[in-house]
Amino acid sequence: MQSIFHELKRRRVYQTVGLYIVGAWVVLQVADLALESWGLSESSLQTVWVAALVCLPLALVFGWRYDVTTAGIVRTADSEADAPAHLGKSDYMFFGTTGVLFLVAAVAIWNNATLAPKEIDALPRTGIAVLAFANTSGDASNDYLSNGLSDELRDDLAQLQGMSVIARSSSIQFRGQNLGATTIAERLNVSGVIEGRFNRQGDRLLLSVQLIDATTGIQLWGEQYARASRDLLLMQQDLARDLTSHLMPELQLADEAPAPSAQQVSAHDLLLLGRQYEQQVTDQQLVDQTKLQQSIDYYRQALAQDPQSAEVHARLGKMLLYQGDVDGAEASIFTALTLDPRLSEAHATLGIYYWATRQAGIGAAFLNAIELNPNNADALSGYADWAWLQADADQSTDYYRLARDVDPMTLLRHTNLGYKLAIDRSREDVEPVVERILELFPTAPGYLAAARIADAYGTPDEAIAYALKAQLLRPNDPDIAGQLADSHARIGDFDGAAVFEPEPGMMQLFWQRRYAELIDLGEELLFDGLADTDVLFLLAFALNTEGRFDESLQYLDMAGMPDTALSESRRANELHYLPTMISALQAVGEEDRAR
Repeated sequence: MQSIFHELKRRRVYQTVGLYIVGAWVVLQVADLALESWGLSESSLQTVWVAALVCLPLALVFGWRYDVTTAGIVRTADSEADAPAHLGKSDYMFFGTTGVLFLVAAVAIWNNATLAPKEIDALPRTGIAVLAFANTSGDASNDYLSNGLSDELRDDLAQLQGMSVIARSSSIQFRGQNLGATTIAERLNVSGVIEGRFNRQGDRLLLSVQLIDATTGIQLWGEQYARASRDLLLMQQDLARDLTSHLMPELQLADEAPAPSAQQVSAHDLLLLGRQYEQQVTDQQLVDQTKLQQSIDYYRQALAQDPQSAEVHARLGKMLLYQGDVDGAEASIFTALTLDPRLSEAHATLGIYYWATRQAGIGAAFLNAIELNPNNADALSGYADWAWLQADADQSTDYYRLARDVDPMTLLRHTNLGYKLAIDRSREDVEPVVERILELFPTAPGYLAAARIADAYGTPDEAIAYALKAQLLRPNDPDIAGQLADSHARIGDFDGAAVFEPEPGMMQLFWQRRYAELIDLGEELLFDGLADTDVLFLLAFALNTEGRFDESLQYLDMAGMPDTALSESRRANELHYLPTMISALQAVGEEDRAR
């Protein structure tokens, strides 16, 4: 036995095996990186592993039978006395082994790259973003056309089952930033980016569109379109059909639609103008009434041209809800659903309408919108709100996450998710959300959102720290000052609260239990038309403490408190004020209603 080990040592078999293992490990690491960066299948790496194991016995045989010498590769001598001079057998063996394995790895990668299905087919299923098309005509009045083409394409792709498409509100964040497609894709966490350049030259419309791979920056698909101005709608249809066929070749597309009429073409142009103003309204927290009315006017003009357009009816209904014209919105929404029952936008707006009018069917409307367009971020978020009020916490969280993933560059999506997790006291889940908020939005609104999430979790000290950072970035923001005052008042530091809000607001008065002053301030806000449901609820609570139960019930009714605690259209803060309503009803003798 000892002679066998001695012979293995003399023939340098141990050294050969050690070098082989080191070389194999190096090659496997390199192959792993190459496969990951090229996006090839895992079977390629498995092939390299199998090759490494199969070649190990060959290396053992080679180490036993051969030596690398000054005379080349020769049979190992039968005894040490007959052995020729070695010339770095270790080095030769290492480089030889490594070379063989690199060759095997290259063959495996090449075979999988050429024989496996092209990754472009799978690319959009992991997420794509349609960026706002650039208007290269030099005329800003054409912006509504370039923006409209990209918006309509995004809508068309988003309705395809299995296609994940980033929402418009996130896609447009990069307009004018001169960032590369790979950088944008990394921030949006998508695998592909669609860019376009639009130009209008007299009566000619020119459009160039390309799909870019997020990892390599290589163009995977591209097409150019040239049409007369009257054929804008045809250009849009051709673009959507071509790109859909390329991304999802297995999809059976319908035959070409008949050419649109002159009325439809004119209505489509007015629709794009209306969308431009609609988006300027919805992109801002405060509603611009002038732009809101312009959007409504353009949609009405579009319907005058083409009264059968379901999309225009749906968008008009949404804008009328923004304006507070609930009756007008109702007619538009149901007309849209009659004309096209499969229009996701119409079902989402129906959910908002049901909520505003406190009717049943809210959840079903949002779910219908999601089924028809899984990338409808507003419908996802709306259903999450509704599910939360139905005490379905897990489902609510899941839909908040989906809305955030579809719309990752919108602060509100992250804030909603973080606030929900904070209410659930899920610290390990809250922290990553707050970290992501501060990474993507290192701004005053971002820090203010983090402060409100911390407050919801019950850590006012953290809320104060975040709000102070927000105030450094935006010193004169009353919302930030109010947040700081509320957080200080919540922990009993009323002097600290007064520093940030010398004239105490509703919440500060509430925490200080100064109910008479709270009533005076609330009624003043109500008289000035500045009262919202939160003001009404606080008023009702304070009036209860003063024994003014009839007035308390009056304000609860104004706030829309339901007659049943199980109403599906209740608001989240109504749950907190149900005890207020119950005690007021009992006090005025309405025991049955209270029960």
